[in-house]
Amino acid sequence: MQNYILSLVFLFSVLIAQAQIPIADAKTMAVGSTVTVRGVVTCFDEFNTSLRYIQDESAGIAVYDPDFIDDTITPGTLIEVTGSYEPFNNLSEIVSLTDLQVLTQEDIPQAETLGSLAAGFQETWEGSLVRFEGVTFVDSGNFNSGSDNYTITDGVTEQTVRVWGSTDIAGTPIPSEVINIVGIMGQYQDTYQLQPLALTDFDFGDGAPVFLTSLNQENITSSSFDITFETLMPGSTVINYSTNPANLSAEASDAALVTDHSITLTGLSPATIYYVQGTSIGSNGASSVSGVQVMMTASNSSGRMDVYFNRPVDNGAATIENAVYLNQTFADTVIHYIQSAEETLDIAIYNVDNNNGIIDAINAAYDNGVAVRFITDFETSDNNYNQVAIGASNKKKGPEPGFQNSPSGGSYRLMHNKFLIADANHSDPNKPIIMTGSTNWTDAQINTDANNLVIIQDQSLAKAFEVEFNEMFVDNVFGPEKTDNTPKKFNINGKEVELYFSPSDDTENKIKQTVNSANHDLYAAVFSYTRFGISFEIDQLIPEGVFVAGIVEDTIGSDAQFAFDVIAEDVPGQWILDENSYILHHKYLIVDAHAPNSDPQVLTGSHNWSNSAQFSNDENTIIIHDASIANQFYQEWKRRFTDSGGNIFAGINDLQTPYAERFTGLFPNPVKQKLRIRYEADKPENAVLSIFNTNGLLMETIEFNAASGLNEWFLDVNDFAAGIYHLQMQTDSKFVTGKVSVVK
Repeated sequence: MQNYILSLVFLFSVLIAQAQIPIADAKTMAVGSTVTVRGVVTCFDEFNTSLRYIQDESAGIAVYDPDFIDDTITPGTLIEVTGSYEPFNNLSEIVSLTDLQVLTQEDIPQAETLGSLAAGFQETWEGSLVRFEGVTFVDSGNFNSGSDNYTITDGVTEQTVRVWGSTDIAGTPIPSEVINIVGIMGQYQDTYQLQPLALTDFDFGDGAPVFLTSLNQENITSSSFDITFETLMPGSTVINYSTNPANLSAEASDAALVTDHSITLTGLSPATIYYVQGTSIGSNGASSVSGVQVMMTASNSSGRMDVYFNRPVDNGAATIENAVYLNQTFADTVIHYIQSAEETLDIAIYNVDNNNGIIDAINAAYDNGVAVRFITDFETSDNNYNQVAIGASNKKKGPEPGFQNSPSGGSYRLMHNKFLIADANHSDPNKPIIMTGSTNWTDAQINTDANNLVIIQDQSLAKAFEVEFNEMFVDNVFGPEKTDNTPKKFNINGKEVELYFSPSDDTENKIKQTVNSANHDLYAAVFSYTRFGISFEIDQLIPEGVFVAGIVEDTIGSDAQFAFDVIAEDVPGQWILDENSYILHHKYLIVDAHAPNSDPQVLTGSHNWSNSAQFSNDENTIIIHDASIANQFYQEWKRRFTDSGGNIFAGINDLQTPYAERFTGLFPNPVKQKLRIRYEADKPENAVLSIFNTNGLLMETIEFNAASGLNEWFLDVNDFAAGIYHLQMQTDSKFVTGKVSVVK
């Protein structure tokens, strides 16, 4: 009888555990308890593709399970789940689901408006949609393109906002206005985090224009440049600027109320840094103000660019000019440019030795009266560092790895820069030189490992590098404590060049933007590669018809293997591991090398595609928009690929014509219901439009008969889940691609 009673008690407890209960009750259960709850989904895949928050009248909670959560579980869906209650880093979650039932479609719960930040950042509201009024961001500038934390205040307390890289908030300007904000309350360890889902969760109640983009610099000359930006609501255009960031006394303005803003600054000086701030005033007098940005005019320099490689290249792939292989003479090249300095020489190099006489050359420049300054990494050997005989006050090492500075407490890793600046402020604009690339100044890096050097004669670029150098050398600011204080865009003898420093400039976002500019082909050669977000961006180009190939040196560790596999699984034989005996030390990306009319680009520098490069190291990255430079790097890439056993070049040739074009007419984007597609046809032709989701799944195929001239079609996306979709249209003569965001 006793065993029978115990069995009944056990059965009763199991039934209780599996009966549907309020979410608030589930959150009081013991860890590991099996619970069944029912709630309305309040997010999509903003936080994780396998995670959804659900909410009932009592509370909210996260649900995580890769086997049950997919694109069909969308905001507003009422679901019932059975699984194990197991908090993750103190965030209440239901995991290891044994059942998930989709019931009906409901209205998304309205966010609860809370009186203060202190009242809302509490366990009671964890997992729920909440709203706060009258808050401001403490931070300024732009939201990072990746996931990051920011601080808001209501004037009494400060709390944390978590902006996820997968939302449309990432990369946009941080609001400077007082706003109302909506989000799901999350938790990570001991910190509650408000998680907005989209830009629409920022409510600018006073009717201010609101900056949707940063200030963009265009049409750069030695005496002028254009500034463009967008606002949410119509407003005037006011630009204040000066060479002195503390006194932006000059002004250019246009009273017209617009959302697409453009204005030209004239009467500027060559190779000069200008500090620029935008203001837009709406019809009701409410204003929005941008952050201060740093911009540079063009110089009167020659703009000469030379690229060198220290391993053999394939000149058979040359289409404009041969790439230059310097056989065991990289050191001579470095020494030559050290010796060319007449007035000043600033060097930031991760590591150096004197096996090839480079330190001797630095010392000789100093002895000849050149003002030499030198920064290297903390872990450069004392023997090599002490050989740099330029005076103790003219040299320094970066901080020790693990060093943490206030206020952010970001952990420092490496002074990993590789650049030389000669004569940045010389009176002759044809004297300043910048040397950068992937090469450290050690014997193995100079003579054995695969590396590149890029030498540019341009005063504007030299002055921009000098700002970064001074931040480290003069201000003693390194790594996560650096600010975004350098110009980004340059006109160098008619070539567009971009410059970014890590970790202040969100370089990974620039890598992704360069990836997404590819219309035809993309090649990579990367030493250390763990940032799989870049892999996803590259992988999404493949169904759009972009030819993708790469060679990777370092796949040690699970993150690196995953980053490699994301692409390698979709283009077998085209994304390979380096099999050479030497180290593939490059960090470059080539875009549209075989499409000269599609903005060919090369991205290179010291920045590996790694966590340390993005968040902890001092790094430099340069992007050169030029067909000849892209082809020279392609000659190098092809030889490295071949030397590792790669053989895909017939496929590359097959793709050269016609190359993919981008849709120029997809409206609105993002879209909720109907997408308008416009296409300009040169002649009557057949067209097949295919729509893929981000997993490469074909969602829909539509056949058209395109007439000569402008064609317009509508695509109903009501049944599409929220997310990114890729469009491919094959006509008789062209391959056209595009990307659209569906929102609900």
